[in-house]
Amino acid sequence: MSIKKDLEDEEDDAPNTQQVTQKYLEDLYMGTEFSGEKQFSRMMSILLVCMSYSSGMPILYLGAFFYFSATYLVNKVLLFQYYKKTTTLDRTLPLYTMSFLKYSIIIHMFVALLMFSNPQVLLLRS
Repeated sequence: MSIKKDLEDEEDDAPNTQQVTQKYLEDLYMGTEFSGEKQFSRMMSILLVCMSYSSGMPILYLGAFFYFSATYLVNKVLLFQYYKKTTTLDRTLPLYTMSFLKYSIIIHMFVALLMFSNPQVLLLRS
């Protein structure tokens, strides 16, 4: 389906839609605003939970892999097909979140030390 009604007429600007006003036409083609900040905060919380408790529950690595893979695919499709181009999401937010990865490694080692030094973690009591 084409955006223009008449493809052969280069000067025809009539859109191929039943929308009456310009606002409805823009809403049809532009989509809503992408809130990248919320997506990054969800991904960071999943990452920190996975890094914190994965030494005691290694299945969290697999769960995080599926979550991040699905999030990547869904966000990629939605950014290209549904959302309009964002102006607020730039390189500062990913660079800022990279600083938290250093802390997640420290948290991972600290929680792993607590888990493996506790003798009741490895014993099964009934």
